[in-house]
Amino acid sequence: MDPITKRLLIRNIVIQSIIYIIIGILITIGVLFFSGSFDIIAWVNGLFLAGSLLIAFSWMIVISNANLFTPLIYGVKSFFTYLIGRKMEKDLVEYTASRKTYGKEFILVPLIVGVLYIAVAVMIWTIYSS
Repeated sequence: MDPITKRLLIRNIVIQSIIYIIIGILITIGVLFFSGSFDIIAWVNGLFLAGSLLIAFSWMIVISNANLFTPLIYGVKSFFTYLIGRKMEKDLVEYTASRKTYGKEFILVPLIVGVLYIAVAVMIWTIYSS
């Protein structure tokens, strides 16, 4: 990997990490305001929910890369285009081949940030409960 590509990859990972950290903070704050309390348990719940959602998002990217829902999505699109009176431009094989797959950094970054949120929640809960 040449230095320019490596630099762009690192920049992309850093930007993604910052975005996912901000999303996790917003989810945590949302849980705090939704629950109406700001005690330690609410913080643990917010951090745990943020981590769980980020891990679930990472798994959805894995599922998307594996094309597990592609026939279902194609079928729904085909049904609605048939109702409108048009025909699908591509068949299922062409549609599956033309789908974009995401790289490892799009899977690993939300997974790692989500695990860090859950680790912080577990550490806070361990300190609080002892």
